[in-house]
Amino acid sequence: MKQTAPVTRQNHFCLLLILLTLFVGPSISYSAPMTSNFQAHITKPDGQPMQDASVTFTFSYRDPSNSCTLYVEEFPNVSMASSNGDISLKLGAGNRTHPASGPLTYFSMFSNLGSNVMSCFEGGNFTPTLMTQSRKLVVQFTSVNGPQFLGGLDIESVPYALYANEAENAQKLGGFAASLYTKFSDVTSCTGGNLLQFNGSVFSCVTPGTPASFSGSLSGDVTGTQAATVVSALRGIPLVATAPTTNQVLQFNGTNWVPTTVAFGGGSVTNVTSFNSYLTVING
Repeated sequence: MKQTAPVTRQNHFCLLLILLTLFVGPSISYSAPMTSNFQAHITKPDGQPMQDASVTFTFSYRDPSNSCTLYVEEFPNVSMASSNGDISLKLGAGNRTHPASGPLTYFSMFSNLGSNVMSCFEGGNFTPTLMTQSRKLVVQFTSVNGPQFLGGLDIESVPYALYANEAENAQKLGGFAASLYTKFSDVTSCTGGNLLQFNGSVFSCVTPGTPASFSGSLSGDVTGTQAATVVSALRGIPLVATAPTTNQVLQFNGTNWVPTTVAFGGGSVTNVTSFNSYLTVING
């Protein structure tokens, strides 16, 4: 956002022109605070650039009505010698003078969450009521010729987008919304050794070893109730209930699987026919 505006005359010194470049290419660093660029070209009434050796810049951020100062930061003793009137500062990196203490930062000052209650320098508090509410910026710089002001600039877009993006990510885990996860505190009936079970709507705790949601009898190859199951068939072929004896095998008789004693035969070899002389019958 670029704005060109005259600066209010105070004492005997005034600026003819100041060029502001606010929030262009914000510097995003996850070691707070986040910052934004402020660039200005300051010209004296005679058209010459201001190049004072020591200039103090003060930035005041106000609510949309411009009546409540939410955050103030200062950049003291900035040298503009040989600067040709150009100044570049990192908003959010100055010395905070309001609030004097507390968790509010340059970054969080742009939050429009209803929980972000901010104290006003003038007294009272400001609580955002709309996610689209803007902030206003008042710029003051003090040189050897006294203080000069540029006030009421609207701060637009980028800081809010950055904060909204960070706030949105804070409500997600692995890209999924927090509402898709269940906290342990949501399941209050768990005791030691329990297992977590989902019924399609909510999670609950069950004791392992007792199948849940199971009743009635089984059907198919395995039949019977939960406490008395029986293998009554193999691949759909009935398995007779007769108990097997030693050395019996399971045999299919064309209708059922039955325990069967296999006859292996007996006797002696009495005759061998051979096409050569290698085989003979001895003690036959």
